Amino acid sequence: MEGNEVYMISDISREIQSDLTAEQLSRYKSKLQAKALNDVLVEEGYLFDKEHGRGITEAGRAAGIYTEERVSPKNGESYEQILFSEKAYDLVTEAVRARYPELFRLETDTTYLGNYCCMISVKDFLSTDCNSWLATMQANYSRVCTHPLTEAQIRAWKDEFRVIQQGIPSKYSDLSMIFEYVIPANQKEGLEPDPRYIIRPDLIMLSSDTVAIFEFKQLDIDNRITLRPAKKYKRSIQRYHSKSIGMRKKLALVLTVRVGYRCRHHRSVTCSPDILPEILDEFFGGHSSPYPNPDEWIKSEFALR
Repeated sequence: MEGNEVYMISDISREIQSDLTAEQLSRYKSKLQAKALNDVLVEEGYLFDKEHGRGITEAGRAAGIYTEERVSPKNGESYEQILFSEKAYDLVTEAVRARYPELFRLETDTTYLGNYCCMISVKDFLSTDCNSWLATMQANYSRVCTHPLTEAQIRAWKDEFRVIQQGIPSKYSDLSMIFEYVIPANQKEGLEPDPRYIIRPDLIMLSSDTVAIFEFKQLDIDNRITLRPAKKYKRSIQRYHSKSIGMRKKLALVLTVRVGYRCRHHRSVTCSPDILPEILDEFFGGHSSPYPNPDEWIKSEFALR
């Protein structure tokens, strides 16, 4: 499956489990997850049913589902693992959600956290200094995360600030920038907020018709595993954010210590900081009018659609 992310059945099962409410989780647990997933794979024609043998159909292979021989670390025995390309992963998870909507719930109340660390126009960001911006980020960090702020996070923010200020052309000065925007996900009913389930893109840029998500990593290696969380951010915005319906969704991973690098993945791009202006032109060129009310977008509900 060259050129695509690879997912296992356990990845889909975890996504199902993570969206169960506490009551549903105790009732269904992994047994129902496995049954729901298997039923959908058979109903969609991706797997043979038990009466016709076990295996992947031609339709399943065409969708990007395949098997790979693995060796168990426990007993050394070989077994076949079903794997999914990114395309197949999206198709199957959407099918499971459509077939078993009662298994899924999205938390829309984020008042306990706030929504972001900093919202600012490109024009104001380009004219501010790093210390002032950092002070705002640090002051609001407790609104978006229950973990203590670490020195590593502050270093990452400084690096991010440097790259963005050098890489954003002033022609996009009217666009909005939202740092560390909280995407509500997987909050189980009746429980305290679990920091493991807080997902926050490094930066979202808004124009009138485009939502662009940027992740910044202090890496010089194009590691697709690093890109996977960013793709989850994009899927959450694309599928569940009500004010983003009908808008163009873009995603970029910026490797802040690399130079002269650009690689197109499936529906995303990875680049070095010096290529960032080109990526912004691709994302917003011809679509650079500002979003009319960024506060409205920020406060928009996340809901199934």
